[in-house]
This record gives sequence, C-alpha cells and structure tokens, in this order.
Amino acid sequence: MVAAVRLWVVMWLVSGCAAQAVDAGPEVAIARWADALERQDAEAVHALLDDETRRTRTVEDVRERLEANPAEVDEHVAAVRTTEPRARAVVRLADDERVTLHREEGHWRVSGALLGVPTPTTPEDAVRALRRALRHPALEGVLAVLARRPRAGIVAEVERFLEDTNDELAWRAEVAGNDATVRTAGGWTIRLVRESGEWRVADVVASTP
Repeated sequence: MVAAVRLWVVMWLVSGCAAQAVDAGPEVAIARWADALERQDAEAVHALLDDETRRTRTVEDVRERLEANPAEVDEHVAAVRTTEPRARAVVRLADDERVTLHREEGHWRVSGALLGVPTPTTPEDAVRALRRALRHPALEGVLAVLARRPRAGIVAEVERFLEDTNDELAWRAEVAGNDATVRTAGGWTIRLVRESGEWRVADVVASTP
C-alpha cells in the first residue's frame, strides 16, 4: 500500500493533477488528498485527480466508490498519513539529454551527473551513464574498425537499448545489498553491482525482439 501511495504522488506530478495541488507541491497535495478522503468529500477528491481520470470519472462515481469501500478508504488514509512523499521529475534538454530531479524537504534538487561527469550513486545513475557512453562520439571510432555485419548488429542493439531506456519514469529498480536490477517497460534488464560506493553495470540482458 505504501508503494502504491508513492506511485500516486509521482503520477500526479508527471501527468498533471489539479492546478492547486501541483503548485502547492507534493507534500501539501498528499495531505489534501488524505483530508478529502477522511471527510468523504467526493468533490475535493475528484478535483485532486489528474485531467484524464476526471474525464472518465464523475464526482458521483467518486462518491459511490467512497461510500462502497469505507474500510479501503480508511486503510488508504492511514497509509498516506504515515508516508513521506517521494516525487521525481525528468526534464528533457535541447540536446535530448535529460536532467532528473527529486523533491527533498520541499525543494527540487538535481540528481545524477554534473556536466556529463558520471556520479553513479544510484543504480539509475549508472544506467544514465551507460546511455551517455553509448551515445558518445568515441563509440563511432570503435565501430569503424569492425566489419560491416557485426557493426550493423551492434548499432541495431544500441539503438534498441537507447530507445527502450528513453523513458526514465518507466524504469523499475530493485536493490538488494550491493546488487541491483533495473528493468525497462520494453523488457530490458540491466544488472548492477556496487563497488567502492558507486554503482557499475555488470550485465545487460536484451528484450526479446
């Protein structure tokens, strides 16, 4: 349930929730959400939903669900009250690079590398560093010494990997001690290990074409 609450917060920030909730920040938005549920205020709950959900669910639909599921509502409110919102945003730059930000203590902070210098302190940082390396001009020099057929195969695999890892918000990371796995929506699996406090890519398993 706690993971689901965090996912709700990320979805609101990325897809666009009610204007007052976004402007106020996730901490206030999640508190308003819990208050509205606790009051059984269908109109307030509906107003805090994103545009797409509001188009498919009326205020009356929300009211009926609140009334029909009181135990689930109470459980959800309790989970919200005891969860620290963890919000993330990804900004695409003009050169198609991306900057990832996290919400910390009411402020947005930039995560990851500084001006292209890898600082893989999280598994996601290591995947970003791998993406940068695969897009670096120096890779063309390596490929140039290969025969046409293997070069074409490698280029195709690199393009598939870059395309499938393009949406960072679709990554799913699992960490177990010094081992981690990042899975993409398209089926790629990136296995990582932590060495001297930094995450490194240990293996990349391609999705099935």
